[in-house]
Amino acid sequence: MSSTQAPSPSALTALQAKVAREIVAHARRHNLRAGEHLPESLLAEQIGTSRSPVNVALRHLTAIGVVVHDLNRGFS
Repeated sequence: MSSTQAPSPSALTALQAKVAREIVAHARRHNLRAGEHLPESLLAEQIGTSRSPVNVALRHLTAIGVVVHDLNRGFS
């Protein structure tokens, strides 16, 4: 798997799947609008994990169309 490919939902670890759900819950809780920046470090801190599972979860959410990735801006 290349670094730009997101794992399929079945390939996510339990932690990565949980983090993906937490990211969506975070966006809903904070009423984030489409296009608002999702900083990995802030998400990791609020979820209580390292940035690695957050990054995998964000790539997965991008692959399924929930999140957008901009090379110059990050995830939104």
